[in-house]
Amino acid sequence: VKVHIKDPAEQNLTKVAELLLMANPDQSNKAELDEVFNEIESKEGSQDPCVKLYKSYKLAGEKTLQSINISAVTKLSKFFIKEVQDLTTKDEINLREFANPDSKMILYVIISDTDSSFNFLVAMLYQQLFDVLFEEARKKGGRLPVPLRMLLDEFANIGKIPNFESIISVVRSRNISVVPIFQSLAQVKNAYDKAADIILDNCDTWIFLGGQSTDTTKEMSGKIGKTTIDLSIGNRTYSREGSYSESNSLIQRDLMMSDELSKMSDDDLIVLIRGYDPYKGPKFVLEEHPNYKYLEDANENLYYNPPKIGTPAKTNIELRDYICLLYTSPSPRDLSTS
Repeated sequence: VKVHIKDPAEQNLTKVAELLLMANPDQSNKAELDEVFNEIESKEGSQDPCVKLYKSYKLAGEKTLQSINISAVTKLSKFFIKEVQDLTTKDEINLREFANPDSKMILYVIISDTDSSFNFLVAMLYQQLFDVLFEEARKKGGRLPVPLRMLLDEFANIGKIPNFESIISVVRSRNISVVPIFQSLAQVKNAYDKAADIILDNCDTWIFLGGQSTDTTKEMSGKIGKTTIDLSIGNRTYSREGSYSESNSLIQRDLMMSDELSKMSDDDLIVLIRGYDPYKGPKFVLEEHPNYKYLEDANENLYYNPPKIGTPAKTNIELRDYICLLYTSPSPRDLSTS
């Protein structure tokens, strides 16, 4: 059996899937995978970690082993697809370059917005990227030499990033900022379950562009806070003498109630920054940015996706176009005083 475990070219998940297929015993009740590990033991000795783990795996009963093998092969079945093999059997992205202060890089990760079959590949990429960046930050005194920003558009649809609730808790100390963008809070809670609250609690800045989700508008209403208003009530009686009375009282109400948020104009947004009062302001008009001319939409020679009929151009803007919002939004209106 020619399996070169130490060959870097064979250190990939496709090879792992192939090895699992060799675990099924033949008519003589011998498995090819047994011969592979026997060969490793003869070369590396019985104390080799791989040999020890394989022997502990073989302690299970025949039916248990078969169940384990079937489950593992099913999980890795997509690595038998040629396109997936081409993508994962060799490394063409040097993730460590993102920690190089002399290198200006941007990585676009584009996935289907309707087919989630291969989203696990994106989740693996992000997991590896965080592992590499954290390691590089440790080598450089705990922080990356230049800030790194990650824009995770359609965050709830890119596949679940393992341990993301722990990652987002410490990224800032590594000089990394993460901007998750999603349609509603329900999406995040559906994808990350109980960990969703930890993820949201670690987002110091919230930008609300509008929406109809009841959970989202209620959450935003609570975060925006309350105000005190002077309530005046007049009472007039119609009789021969006639009388009129008026009472005043101070009551609390939400600065913006859930139903008010759901009916907010498409031209407005709300920004919440930890430690500051919330403010409401107009969305930045993308076409007014000096670099807009370099975008695909502004170049007639490139593919252009026109706005829908009846939609003003300034509201036909993707979420990612607001990444510089805090620095470019003109004339913000402070909700606490408006």
